[in-house]
Amino acid sequence: MSDHKSLVTEETIEQTIKAIPAREFTVIDFIDTLRKTSPRDINLLLKKYGELGEERKSQYTYKHYLAQRLMRLSWKPHSLLQEFTPWHIDKKKNFRETTPKESLTHGSPSIAVFRKK
Repeated sequence: MSDHKSLVTEETIEQTIKAIPAREFTVIDFIDTLRKTSPRDINLLLKKYGELGEERKSQYTYKHYLAQRLMRLSWKPHSLLQEFTPWHIDKKKNFRETTPKESLTHGSPSIAVFRKK
């Protein structure tokens, strides 16, 4: 399992996106749905990265991994998602302030918002 992309298949990511009822969602929404539809994948990610990156002694967490996978998927022609614009290019296009509830688990003042096509 040296390729980190193999931890969660693209098929699983797409199935999870389809299972989210809202047109717009955050990585927190994605994780909540993935926990229900594929708990095995969440457990693999937690084993590799830890809840807060402690398994790798870094700030890179399973949430970062999933957000990056969603972002990269959005750039593919067949994607279920609208193309995502990274923070360093446009801080406002695909990001918003976290809600008080989200800030308890997200740990950042802003959060990425993914949109379905």
